[in-house]
Amino acid sequence: MTPGFGRGRNKPPLQNRTNYIIRSNVLRGEAIMNLRFALGAAATLGLLAGCEKAPDQAGEEAALVAADMDPLAFEGIGAVESLEGKYEDDWFFAHDANFNTLALGKVMVIDAGGGALDYRGAIDAAQFASFVQGPDRDELYVAETYYSRGTRGTRTDVVTIYDRDTLKPVTEIVLPNKNRAMNVTQKAALQLTRNGKFLLVYTFTPATGMVVIDLDARKIVNEIDTSGCILAYPAGQQGFAAMCGNGTMASFKLGDDGQVQSRAESAPFNNIDDNPLFMKSARVGDTVYYPTFEGYLQGVRLSDGAPEPLDIWHFAKGSDRKPSGWQVITGDNQGRIYVLMRPNAKPGDHKYGGSEVWVLDPQQREILRKIELAEESISIEVSHSAKPVMLATNASMALDVYDLSNDAKVRTIGGFVAAMPMVLHAFEGGK
Repeated sequence: MTPGFGRGRNKPPLQNRTNYIIRSNVLRGEAIMNLRFALGAAATLGLLAGCEKAPDQAGEEAALVAADMDPLAFEGIGAVESLEGKYEDDWFFAHDANFNTLALGKVMVIDAGGGALDYRGAIDAAQFASFVQGPDRDELYVAETYYSRGTRGTRTDVVTIYDRDTLKPVTEIVLPNKNRAMNVTQKAALQLTRNGKFLLVYTFTPATGMVVIDLDARKIVNEIDTSGCILAYPAGQQGFAAMCGNGTMASFKLGDDGQVQSRAESAPFNNIDDNPLFMKSARVGDTVYYPTFEGYLQGVRLSDGAPEPLDIWHFAKGSDRKPSGWQVITGDNQGRIYVLMRPNAKPGDHKYGGSEVWVLDPQQREILRKIELAEESISIEVSHSAKPVMLATNASMALDVYDLSNDAKVRTIGGFVAAMPMVLHAFEGGK
């Protein structure tokens, strides 16, 4: 048997900053469990046999059952594997926020394509961490927080840079002002500029801002006061936009030194009181799409100038379905948008999760189809593979895999390892 991550499989080891895959201990544990089961079965047979036979005879027969077992194969210890050359386009990173033990959050590498192992490894992501891939550098980035006494003591905020193949930490960059935003994890809290030069770390004290890290120099080059505007949505090749409390979006264009070259702001378009945008989004080219609480889709073109809101589309008009969940929106390589929808949605239901996924064509403004989920889910993500699959975090906090060629659920991953895989990232292979 091989270690894995799924129903009926063994639980993989906890990842406590080892950041690579350890298989041997799991295999040994599995063998021990098999031995215990067999010995228990032998003892049970002996007891049952003892009901009709003399104790000595029953014990002899139980011993014969145990003796008939195959010997345990020898397993070496300290085996380490690399993921170099193994990543596929139907793999995902599943960010386990781990509310039960926040200091032990993690980002798991998940093979949703039906390979030999579902669970391929993990890296640490402590205390409401944020995560983003660096596909052009084969790196992974985690903004996280540690305390010198575990849950108390001196606070240290860092960005940890991991090698994507070995899952080992390469280096870390300390955030000296200890102001990293510690909120429920979402993609826009940690982003790369589209050219991959700068890493953007959202800060909140509650004053809002953005730390700019030059990834070539591995150092902080700027900290920007975003003045009531939150999160980072890459804009142009070397800038970002942020959602503002007055219903506008502001954009910040960065120079090669990380300093702000220009700041621009849109007209108000986010109806925060009556029909606010979700903070979650899906990108198609230069356009970022946001669902609203009432079932509209708002596109915003993010280039080097001011954000340009497009005409809003009420795609759920006439339906009792509304967007609901945590990661409620995703997209695919063909420019289709997927939105998680909840039936009979009432005000305040926007985080409960949904039982359907609506597939939208934002250009033609058409609902292409509706996917019935096997179980109500809170987050969805579509792979970048030629034959795309959709991963959904269901209400049991396991991961359901859907084949988008027929919209059928093909299997479930989880049930033992992930506590709260709330944010899902489709593998990006340097595309």
